[in-house]
Amino acid sequence: MSNEQPYIVWTEELKTDFPTIDIQHKKIIDIANNLHSSLGSDNLQELIKTHLSQLKIYSAVHFRFEEKILQNHNYFLLNEHECLHDAFVGELIKLEERFSELENKFPRILTYKEIESFSWEILNFVSKWWLHHILVEDKKYLDFLQKIADTYDSGN
Repeated sequence: MSNEQPYIVWTEELKTDFPTIDIQHKKIIDIANNLHSSLGSDNLQELIKTHLSQLKIYSAVHFRFEEKILQNHNYFLLNEHECLHDAFVGELIKLEERFSELENKFPRILTYKEIESFSWEILNFVSKWWLHHILVEDKKYLDFLQKIADTYDSGN
């Protein structure tokens, strides 16, 4: 049994109007939603590792892209923004390590309920973090970049 409804729903409110960034944000949300769709699968334990790895790798790709843009425009909150990105990837690494520790507690075998509970922990973390990050933190640099564009448009 899989979940047909996405856990994280992309809305117009999440759009940045930077097509590449929006595509990357959607991809990360899709990875989380793929984990959600995996709930009920017989191989959920393996899928957790796959989705965590994908989240970690693709988030790093997105963060590098975003940080390069911000660096090129001398974004005054770049260091703080990079710290938020590093914290997210760090949390994903901690989740991977915790899951590995759970799996390796020989001779005990994880119950499906434990595996599913860990999936929900990942989904809740990713959902909360990404929605806040896009709606609050990314909106800060969008406002900054818009002011730069407005300055160029007005000829100042």
